[in-house]
Amino acid sequence: MPLVDSPDLEDYSEGIKTQAKEPKSRTGSVRLFIGILAVVLIILGILNYTQSHHLALVTGRGTLTGLVLNEKGDGVPAEITVFGTNIKGRADENGMFTISNVPKGNPTLTIGYEGQAVQHSVALSAGEILDIGTIRLVTTALPQ
Repeated sequence: MPLVDSPDLEDYSEGIKTQAKEPKSRTGSVRLFIGILAVVLIILGILNYTQSHHLALVTGRGTLTGLVLNEKGDGVPAEITVFGTNIKGRADENGMFTISNVPKGNPTLTIGYEGQAVQHSVALSAGEILDIGTIRLVTTALPQ
């Protein structure tokens, strides 16, 4: 501080003035921000994990994909049911389907469309994405 700006003895005739209060510490708000950021990161991590392949490994489930065709070779929007469970799926208009959260093991699928149905057994491992290939629905009724 230059000598010109130095306090004079007259400034202290009434004693030493108390210093102005220091600004509030930002420690509390920084800790709050870091805490909120940590909670958000934990939530995002959990959401990421639930969408990952690793969750299927832990829960013992897999995914089935495939194609359903009619006897003419056209894709059909068949309904696919995992026998003995409440797990269902539907093929799109091209016959493609994906069914997630299928229990590992040897599930049997029932594939049906317009009164036609077939059953198909598969061997599924935990975390596996299994393409079961093409399923053909063939009419067995005789024309009248």
